[in-house]
Amino acid sequence: MFQSIRIGDSELWLYNILMGIGLLAALLYTVRQIEKRRYFRHESALMLTIALSALGGLAGAHLIEQLLQHRPLTLDNLLYGGSTFLGGLLTGSLIFLAGTRLSRQPIAPLICMLVPAVALAHGFGRIGCFLGGCCYGMPAPDWIGVVYPPGSDAYLHCGAQPLYPTQLFEAALDFLLFWVMVRWTPFRHRPTLYFIGYGIGRFLLEFLRADARGELLPGLSPSQWFGLALAAAGVLWWIGLKRRWFSVDDTPTAPSPTASDRPFDGGPGK
Repeated sequence: MFQSIRIGDSELWLYNILMGIGLLAALLYTVRQIEKRRYFRHESALMLTIALSALGGLAGAHLIEQLLQHRPLTLDNLLYGGSTFLGGLLTGSLIFLAGTRLSRQPIAPLICMLVPAVALAHGFGRIGCFLGGCCYGMPAPDWIGVVYPPGSDAYLHCGAQPLYPTQLFEAALDFLLFWVMVRWTPFRHRPTLYFIGYGIGRFLLEFLRADARGELLPGLSPSQWFGLALAAAGVLWWIGLKRRWFSVDDTPTAPSPTASDRPFDGGPGK
């Protein structure tokens, strides 16, 4: 296992490389979805909203991690003190909702369209965590455990003993959710599957984690509380569809001479 690769005098961290691959894969998927759904009228506004959400989510992931770890909000801690995915998901989602509302885009269909991209990017990011030696698991049997290299956080705290590769378990969960959402899940039910599937999966995986995850409320780790909240959001999404609080059309807009002149769900704010 390697944490970085050296090219000349430069050292490239594999965590950053995998994060970049994940973001690129998510972007390519999003572009393909824009073409498939013929979402052209607000395409520039959507891409700007996604970019701001990604940047805001990255900042929020670092900020919330420092708050959960009760660290002072110094520049060094904010830049190098680690991050939390669920904190980034929370802040990025709030920025995305605000951006789509301000630009009068159809919120519910966009969530359906983009939620697989979140799972795809996160899956690659978790592989980066594995290579970096963070987000590690508890001591594990030799047949499934991984011994992390010297210099990694896992080795620093647990030494040369096999640990559960919880990062790979979570990456597998993300890729599985992406595949099921894209291939077998009706368009309008994608958020239900992701919110409930990832929320419950993350809740259970937290029992195998051994790294410091901070404190939020007693009894469970912060990620477990966030996971339960995410699962509850999936239930609310399903109820909202059943009670017609909002509507989402499962059928992509058919190509036509005027298709590029209208949003694919028939109106803003849904």
